Amino acid sequence: GGYKHVAKIMWHVLKIPSFQVIVAQGVLGSMPWSAMAFLTWWLELACFEHWEAAALVAVLAFSMALGSLLGGLIGDRMALLSPDHGRTVAAQISVLSGIPLARIVLFSLPTQENRSVWYHGR
Repeated sequence: GGYKHVAKIMWHVLKIPSFQVIVAQGVLGSMPWSAMAFLTWWLELACFEHWEAAALVAVLAFSMALGSLLGGLIGDRMALLSPDHGRTVAAQISVLSGIPLARIVLFSLPTQENRSVWYHGR
């Protein structure tokens, strides 16, 4: 009887449309993070020395940790201001702000040909 009861509850939860959206967003949102495992290699191929690519990835990791803490604080604050929508709005702002930042990282970094101009402004 216990398994059938749990399966019935699980099926009920799986039929909730907002839960389906959350699961779909999680699946799609996790894909870029799989590709990020190759970021150091990609930076090295693009234009950076090994130590520069490693430093950039280290700064990214530190920034992500700091951003997680700050995002939690912002989410808590927004939940106080709007208990029903605060955390959701904070999460949406976080995801949407990542889009232009990803574009900068992927398309605005220098190549071997224009690296000197990017570094020195000439």
